[in-house]
Order: sequence, then C-alpha cells, then structure tokens
Amino acid sequence: MNTKIIALISGIVVVAIIAGVFFATNGGGGGAGGYQISIVDYSVSAGDSSPVLTLKFSTALKYPASVELINSSFRTVGVWVSQSEEIGKVVELNKITPPNLIGKYYVVVKWKSTTVMNKTITFIGPELSVVSYQVQKVVKGDDVYLESVQLTIKNSGDSPYYYNRIRWTLEDAQNGEKLPENCFSTSTNGEITINIGKYYTSGAHELVVHFDYFDFTTITVEETLNL
Repeated sequence: MNTKIIALISGIVVVAIIAGVFFATNGGGGGAGGYQISIVDYSVSAGDSSPVLTLKFSTALKYPASVELINSSFRTVGVWVSQSEEIGKVVELNKITPPNLIGKYYVVVKWKSTTVMNKTITFIGPELSVVSYQVQKVVKGDDVYLESVQLTIKNSGDSPYYYNRIRWTLEDAQNGEKLPENCFSTSTNGEITINIGKYYTSGAHELVVHFDYFDFTTITVEETLNL
C-alpha cells in the first residue's frame, strides 16, 4: 500500500474523504497599536464543498475586524469579516478555495486596515490508504474476467480531501472518470467502485488509483489485487 500527494492536473462522484477530527493547540500572537490577539487553538471539520476551519482567539474580535487564510503562494483562500458590533472569540472559515488544506498557511487578522496578527499554521494534509477491497469477477480456467473493484479508502491525515475525478491503471488497462460536482462523502472511510471489464490471468495485479482535484492536487493510492 502506498500513498502519494503530488501537484498535478488530475471521476464517479466528487467526494470528500474525511479525516478524524483534527485538533491542534497553537499559541503565540501579536499586536499592533495595543490590540493584543493570539490563536488559542484551531480545528478542521468537513463541510459540503470545502473544509470548515474553526479558529479560537484569546481576545474578542470587534467590528470592523477581518480574518484571512492565505496559502504558501500568498493567495487568499478564505475570508471572514465581522458583520456587527457583537464581540466574538470564535471564527469559522467555511468557503475555503481550493479546499484541500496541505502545507503552510497564514492566518492574518486585521482591525480596520491594520494587521494585528499574522500567524502560521501547518497541515500535514490528507493521507489516503486502501483499507480493504472486493472484486466482482468471473473465473474461466486460468483467466479471470474482472468486472469491477470496490475499494474502501481511509483518510488518516489531519484534513479532509476533496476530489472531482478518478484515474486508474491496472497493467495495460487505464481509465479516467469525471465526477459530478458538489457530491461529497462525510464518513471517515469512503467507498468507490471502479469498473474494469477486462480479462486477466489469475494471480497478483497492481492497481494504481489517482484522486484528482482539478489541477490543484492529486493523491495516489496503490493496491495489489489477488485475482
């Protein structure tokens, strides 16, 4: 079993494969003009089309405050803006685009036009592996007609994974299927079915599956099928 994360343009359903609830304590902070603030902790959960990043601050954010999530390419991928004079210490960023949290990010808090905090948070990212598989096959002598393979995929990483296409190879057979958008799994383990429809000899065969999210990320899993 092998899992890889690569940046590459990469399905049967757009799916989010969800990790267990991720929680990390992240101290530190900063201040400007006497406005002191720090992140007490943060957590990630799965939303319908993107993860939800919940940030808890040591001080209340007052209007007009804003929070930006910026990736390592210095692109803003999520924004929260206070809408009233109400005081709050918890902020949820729920429209993160692109949705896969991998690597270093910067949490930038502004009050009016002044930056009062710039804090780095880091995600290992999703880590996919094959838990089990089932094959639908017809055996004819030494040959096996492989109809389909059902894979149970586990995400043991610290953030959900969203994908919109599956590509697979099984020796000389290969295929790619585009997945309809906005159809996401919310379970820890996701199940996918790959239709093969090809004859193989009995024995071991290596299946390689690529889970793509447009041209942003691809995660690859490998599994040996015993036919």
